[in-house]
Amino acid sequence: MPKVERAIIMAAGLGNRMHPVTLKTPKPLVKVNGKRMIDTVIEGLHKNGISEIYIVVGYLKEQFAPLVTEYPGVRLIENPYFDTCNNIASLYVARDHIENAIILDGDQIIYNPDILAPEFERSGYNSVWTDEETDEWLQTVKDGIVISCSRTGGKGGW
Repeated sequence: MPKVERAIIMAAGLGNRMHPVTLKTPKPLVKVNGKRMIDTVIEGLHKNGISEIYIVVGYLKEQFAPLVTEYPGVRLIENPYFDTCNNIASLYVARDHIENAIILDGDQIIYNPDILAPEFERSGYNSVWTDEETDEWLQTVKDGIVISCSRTGGKGGW
């Protein structure tokens, strides 16, 4: 079974939906219950033995610099296209590190680090079922396979 050797954390975005909070702080560095969101991701990775961590930064990138000294194995990769392109540009600048990598968003809150276990059978996408209306991405899954993905939200999906 393949094993995750490294992680790529996507953290370059503008965080427009969280304005005004993100006008001076990148979304992954926003504190929730006293802890930065990205800390929960990095700590969850470390608890699972994944210590080679690349954080793709762009918007207010200098604010991520302390993470390199706060956490062993963390390196920053700059996405110079963050304000004109989407996450595909972040993957492009991190392309040399994609093999055997888990790719995560930096604005997640990891309550249970077991979801970041380094063994996997195939690639996938972490998500949570919702019956509630949401404006977030919403996936429709049939027989364990994503058959559609809505960027405009909805309800009753992953």
